[in-house]
Amino acid sequence: MKHFILSLLQIKEDNIDFTHTSVEENKHKGIKSLFITAKLTYDPTYCPACGCINADFSIVKNGTRTSRITLPHLSGLPAFLKLAKQRYLCKHCQHSFTAETPIVEKHCHISTRTRQWIAHQCDQRLTEQYISEMASVSTTTVRRVIHQTAQAIQQRPVDALPPHLSFDEFKSVKSVNAAMSFIFCDTVSHRVIDIVEDRKRSGLIQYFLRYNQSARQQVKTVTIDMYSPYINVIQTCFPNAKIIIDKFHLVQALHREVNRTPSRS
Repeated sequence: MKHFILSLLQIKEDNIDFTHTSVEENKHKGIKSLFITAKLTYDPTYCPACGCINADFSIVKNGTRTSRITLPHLSGLPAFLKLAKQRYLCKHCQHSFTAETPIVEKHCHISTRTRQWIAHQCDQRLTEQYISEMASVSTTTVRRVIHQTAQAIQQRPVDALPPHLSFDEFKSVKSVNAAMSFIFCDTVSHRVIDIVEDRKRSGLIQYFLRYNQSARQQVKTVTIDMYSPYINVIQTCFPNAKIIIDKFHLVQALHREVNRTPSRS
């Protein structure tokens, strides 16, 4: 059931356990909505306040905090995730903190997928009111997401790059010729640095060579999937960078090969 719901919601998160799903009347808007109840918990490795390593079980669980996270619509219904986030207490500094997940940004109640969907509507001739209704958010939220997206994809100076990068691709919009466009971000802050129309090797090399040599030499790691042209781009443009393969794609490739292997009776 967990794998099915994760696939349906297009979520990559191993620390979530789903407990209940239901279609209920939305108390705020009076329409039927899909509610999915889940719990987020894991064993933290260190305290974010004092840096204490959790080797001697100095960080203990301390209740939960439930958030209602807005998801993209499912089967024509507004969808919400009632997520109980685990709270922790550090015995060394008495600092309390909450479990975090890439599903939603810290102190936010709108999922990352929903924010991405809103941003992808920017090139369509749609009103803010229509987008807000389709995403079950306010028009102010739509306006804020569009503004943040515009700021994030502004061209960076050619003399600055963060030390840790992540490469990925996404289905491109109709206004460009490429089937898949390229996006890269700061691995630490998850902030989008830029979007390139095409993910082909020659175009990416030409793009990254715009950055001066000192900026490219400061890049220490680049996280990628198993798309082979990225490896050549990194070797050409970032001589000091180590290549990190995303563990999700490693497990996916291993699972695919295991399924291809004929079973022995």
